[in-house]
Amino acid sequence: MKLEKKHYIAGVIALVTITGAAIYLQYKKLMNYCISIKNVKINSLSLNKADFNLFLNFKNNSDLKIEIISQDYVAYLNDKEIAQVSNPKLQVISPKSISELSVNVLFNPSKLLGTVGTLAQNFVFSPEKVILKVKCKLKVKLYIFTFNIPYEYVTSIKDLMSNKSENKSTSNENKC
Repeated sequence: MKLEKKHYIAGVIALVTITGAAIYLQYKKLMNYCISIKNVKINSLSLNKADFNLFLNFKNNSDLKIEIISQDYVAYLNDKEIAQVSNPKLQVISPKSISELSVNVLFNPSKLLGTVGTLAQNFVFSPEKVILKVKCKLKVKLYIFTFNIPYEYVTSIKDLMSNKSENKSTSNENKC
């Protein structure tokens, strides 16, 4: 049988379809990620400067090795912005594993206290009413492609203090 133009076209279509399906499957696995807090290391703490390192676990369910180019975070207490954090340091997430990500957090505690002073009573008497929301944007590189992954971590102060920091986010329904 002689190969004709239509056979080559059918082969290319099949190859593109199979490749697209495989990429989509890996994408779905990747987007089934989970981020949780692993550890916090306090570097310095004073009225004018709080400096600590936050270590996060990133669970990658895909077969893809990902390089995180940058991380940008904005933290809110009851929808009031309290801190912005960025980390331009390159970090690698291994396939089918939990990788540790680190970020340095630096802010002015006296300014923070002024911003959230209205929540002081709830911190003491109703910590379940104080909601911490962290919106995250990860800029990642995968082979030759670069794209952003948004993430939202939502928990109450009560859950954080009791080590039950269940993620109540609506952007990723899976719990860590």
